[in-house]
Amino acid sequence: MNVFRNPDIEQTNSDLEQVNLADLDVSKVDDWSQAFENDKALTTVKGLGTWDVTNAEGAGYMFADDPRLKEIDGLDGWKKAHFRYIDNFVLHDISLGNLDLSGWKTNKVIWAHDMFNGATA
Repeated sequence: MNVFRNPDIEQTNSDLEQVNLADLDVSKVDDWSQAFENDKALTTVKGLGTWDVTNAEGAGYMFADDPRLKEIDGLDGWKKAHFRYIDNFVLHDISLGNLDLSGWKTNKVIWAHDMFNGATA
């Protein structure tokens, strides 16, 4: 299993406000769970539309508990994703604007509990 983990999962990463992750090779990552969870200062994530998420199965809590997060750009580009676990994806993201998940294939999802709970998008 190739897992991407935020090294500060148990702590607040107070420095990270904006990140552009365009053209990052993530083709071998199959679990994005908790990748950006609990980044209290994070407001903007860009560049995700360039990612190859074909192998990704997990994205639970990926952006959870990021209360200042306003924008996640590029999720509409994840047309090849076949997530099985997307629970609590944007849990408690009270500043979040629109999310474009058009084109996502959801036929393999088996767990999406509280995917948008507490979010405003």
